[in-house]
Amino acid sequence: MLPLTDSEAAVSNMISFRKRGSLLVEAAFVYPILIFLVAGMVSWGADHYNTVHVDVMHKLESREESMTDGTMDKKEAEWIRGIDAVEEGLK
Repeated sequence: MLPLTDSEAAVSNMISFRKRGSLLVEAAFVYPILIFLVAGMVSWGADHYNTVHVDVMHKLESREESMTDGTMDKKEAEWIRGIDAVEEGLK
């Protein structure tokens, strides 16, 4: 391959500079979109976690209320408390 002349080298450098410039412009469009998507997923995940946590707490409270209300027999209440103890031990 023959060595490049000065004008050919200048054109080659200009094309390389344009490729880098176009890459920068594409990144300027893509990165904010990706950041917003990731932030939205994190926000949704935190909200979903809180919703599930509230549902579980509501279930546990209603279960405990039904045990103390006299609507459940003693053996069933002890069995459920045992399950709750195992769940707490796994956390």
